[in-house]
Parts: sequence; structure tokens; C-alpha cells
Amino acid sequence: RFGFLYNGFEQNCFFVEPLYMARKVVLLLFFTFPTMYLRTVLMLFISWFFILMHTRYQPFDNRSYLCLDRLEAINLRALTVTVTARLVFDIRQELSGHFFDQLVKHWLLDL
Repeated sequence: RFGFLYNGFEQNCFFVEPLYMARKVVLLLFFTFPTMYLRTVLMLFISWFFILMHTRYQPFDNRSYLCLDRLEAINLRALTVTVTARLVFDIRQELSGHFFDQLVKHWLLDL
């Protein structure tokens, strides 16, 4: 009756489709968090959790030379790289602004 929920997965990985739906909901909930750094770090943790889970279980069936497993792995890596790059960019921008302010204050006090 509910075979459409686990069609395309390995027999022992019937639980993965609800987890993927929960991942989408959790990522959308993280967008509502007030601070940018908290959002980004939580999204990074979730993406790493799903990368580890996907690497451990390889949940999709083996048709077409593991095409679905490889596609999902690429998708998760792209999400992780994007979130990591955003976090690095924001931290670098924050530090450079703070460093510049401190440098200006230091030079003004020396004059």
C-alpha cells in the first residue's frame, strides 16, 4: 500500500525517504533562526550528518551503476561546500571589518 515511499531504495533502507523529507523541513526551519551564524552552523551540521548517513547506508538501489547514490552524494557535497563557503565568507568579512576599525582607531590615537 505504501510501497511508493520506499520504491528505489535498498530493502534495508525503507526509512530513508521520511528522513529526506525531515531534512528538507529542518533546513527550512533553520532559515527562520534570527542569527546568521547560528543558521549557517546548524545547516552545516545537518549536511554533514546526512553525508555521513548516506556514506554509511548507500540507500538507493543499484540500478544504472549506482547513479542515484552518486547523484545524492554530489548533491550533499554541493550543499556542504556552499554552506561552508558562506560561513567562511561571512566570518572573513566580519573579521576584516573589525580589523580595519581597530587599525583606524589605533592610528588615530597615535596621532
